Amino acid sequence: MRTKGFTLIELLVVIAIIAVLMGLLFPAVQGGLVRARSAACMGQLRQIGQAFSLYASTHESFPPPAGHVAPGTMPTPSFLYNSLGPYLGAKWDRGSGPTPGASDFAGSILACPAYDRKRLGYAYNEFIPPSHRVTWVPKVTPVKWTDSKVTKPSDRLLVGDATAWFTGGPDMITFGDTSHLDWFRHGSGGNLLFMDGRVALRDKASISTNRMILFFFDVL
Repeated sequence: MRTKGFTLIELLVVIAIIAVLMGLLFPAVQGGLVRARSAACMGQLRQIGQAFSLYASTHESFPPPAGHVAPGTMPTPSFLYNSLGPYLGAKWDRGSGPTPGASDFAGSILACPAYDRKRLGYAYNEFIPPSHRVTWVPKVTPVKWTDSKVTKPSDRLLVGDATAWFTGGPDMITFGDTSHLDWFRHGSGGNLLFMDGRVALRDKASISTNRMILFFFDVL
């Protein structure tokens, strides 16, 4: 007695149905992963904001600039993440630590899950900290930070998703159109941490339109 089995046509139909279902499911899964990574990034940026607040309370100043330290005025390297290390559970402190492109950031709050889990994925507003450039002096102090009439902390950029600029990692975000803000890290936008601790996803159009506000041009 012959055992009835699937015909070739039936098998092809089943395979086609599975392929269609996979095609429908894959974008949904990918979208879920994008949203999950963006949410994780937002959580990390909030912790970075808390670290900034603790640093400012302790030192009555903001962390040193990343790439604009005058020779002999501060230990090298002296990037923002070095200074924030003790407040983020990192093993480094001011004047010590890896370079932005190093893989030492693996597993740390400073490695955005959507950028590169091993490298520095964030940078902060170049117009906040002191700079050795002649025309750039400390513009935003912890006192101004809390003065809503001066800085409008809910609108002012503190830290944001940033792309590689040197050896694979960012340090500071600049005002110009060649800013290292990563506009498309989380699908159609990048996460920004504001001075009041709020984190929001913003697209390129929004960032470009509000650039003057984001970069503290009212306190120059």
